Amino acid sequence: MKKQNEFKVVLDELESSLLKQLSEADPATILDNKELIDNLEKTKATSISIQEQSEIAKITEIDINAQR
Repeated sequence: MKKQNEFKVVLDELESSLLKQLSEADPATILDNKELIDNLEKTKATSISIQEQSEIAKITEIDINAQR
């Protein structure tokens, strides 16, 4: 359960950072914004990783509860 909360915090931080960068980006050059593109890629990779870890944690929690 603690891990699930940590995942949510990380995702919230990534989302906030990404939204800030998007709001500050110049629409005319948004596709050339290397920092923004890198952050998008990092956010996507982290999100996928957290989703996979979250699924594993849910299964583990179910297994633990079943053994009780």
